[in-house]
Amino acid sequence: MLTNPIYKIKLKENYKKDIVEISFDFEILKIPNDTKKDDEFIFDDEIMLVNVGEIDKFTSDYIYQSKFTVFKDGNKISFGGYTPDWKRKSDLLKDKHNNTRFDINKTYHVNIKISKYRVYIDVNKHEMVDTYGNARNEISDLAFYLKKGVEAKISNVAFTERDATNYKIDETLAKMIKEKVVVNYLYYHVEEDGVYFDRLNIIQNIKCTTRNSGQYDSNIMFDMYTNSKTITIDYKIMDSEVENLEFQFGLLVNREKRNVPLKRVNKGEHYIETFTITNKDNDYNRVTLVFPTGFCVAIKSIKIENNKVFKAVKKDYEVVFLGDSITEGSECFNPASTYFSKVTLYYNFIGYDFAVSGRTFNDYNLLGTYNINPKYVFIANGTNSFAMGIGNKKKAFEELTKNMEIVINSINNYFPKAKIIALLPIWRSDEKGVDYSLKDITNKMIEIYKKHNNIIIIDAHEYIPYDASYFSNAILALHPNSKGHELYGDKLINDLKRIIGNVTIKDDKEEARRCISWIKKKKYYLSS
Repeated sequence: MLTNPIYKIKLKENYKKDIVEISFDFEILKIPNDTKKDDEFIFDDEIMLVNVGEIDKFTSDYIYQSKFTVFKDGNKISFGGYTPDWKRKSDLLKDKHNNTRFDINKTYHVNIKISKYRVYIDVNKHEMVDTYGNARNEISDLAFYLKKGVEAKISNVAFTERDATNYKIDETLAKMIKEKVVVNYLYYHVEEDGVYFDRLNIIQNIKCTTRNSGQYDSNIMFDMYTNSKTITIDYKIMDSEVENLEFQFGLLVNREKRNVPLKRVNKGEHYIETFTITNKDNDYNRVTLVFPTGFCVAIKSIKIENNKVFKAVKKDYEVVFLGDSITEGSECFNPASTYFSKVTLYYNFIGYDFAVSGRTFNDYNLLGTYNINPKYVFIANGTNSFAMGIGNKKKAFEELTKNMEIVINSINNYFPKAKIIALLPIWRSDEKGVDYSLKDITNKMIEIYKKHNNIIIIDAHEYIPYDASYFSNAILALHPNSKGHELYGDKLINDLKRIIGNVTIKDDKEEARRCISWIKKKKYYLSS
């Protein structure tokens, strides 16, 4: 915890409105050649932290959560905010010349705008800007902290709050939202960047305190019947965990994957991307666009060809996926390959992916409120509870038992009609462990699951071969790559056929023809 602020202000009443803005001026007067080690700062090059107290999330003395950070960079300084990158360097603020290093002994004016969902940083009136995802509730206070040996001047500190601006949504996108072409999200919100589709609710995001995940968009899809031969999306990359990360939307035509060019992108980049639906024998198709994993994107608009139409694909049931980075889709760069997308599409489910990277059973439960009624809840935790088998086995298993029961009881309370399908951990290359093995953890999980009548257990350990080529990292095989996820999905669907049953796969082209013909008879045309 941080205990020595150089400046702190406590609001008389918490700010609750949609937008809270904080502005201040600062000047770094002195930086020692070697910044001394300071236990209150995580990294040696951090020299100033600006922290905001957030009810239900952070106090302003919480070391990990700075809204604005000043770093020492040689004899200069650089600026950033709390980002998905543990080193907090993935998106340093840049000026118009792409500089990230700035002079000391100069006054900088900072404006921090905190919406319910994001933080926007502006230095020197648009000279340097940044934004990152960070859900919040009420704002209570503000504190500034300096590294030992650093001197600074803080002035003109001001707080304001206001209601959000009603930003306009692109007409076609608005109709697709209304007609449920966009699926697998809990809520959507609109900011100046475009439309965000949230697979987690605000409370889940607020309680996700160890870091802000860039992977907000897992399993969100556009799923429609259409006679358009092209679909164009205008979007911006809003959060990314590292620079030059591989990126692509998943494209399926009549449930068959199509090749989409893989590109490397960075946070803040803007794209207009056109997907061509090539099908010589048919003018009517089911087109599915799957959002990328590992990123947060804001959709500015979506277009189809003039005088062409669309209709949402009817979904049969709702399901929920709980899990960790594997179920979140970490390092599976083709989102159409993820196991949860494959299951969702095969069974025509609406599938809400609540997984968050790094989570075990104990620190990320169901929170908030839901207007959903899932038929099945999948739990795919366990590999982080193993955590290389380091620690006292007895204590680890007692903790596992307690926290598994919390999660199971939460599911039963929130979704009393749902059946729980428990997926046991897949193989990982370090599973022999230090003090206990992954098999030990798995056997304990089975014992706990078997106490509950509404839980069906699936052993996923053998789904992916003991072969590093199916994983993103050959040294520590932990996260399946696209090839590994494909295999995981196929084998899971095979097992689910015995549990959920098989499905009669519709002829998507014929269903598209029927739907489009119905729309034309109703003389309902959507012009782009």
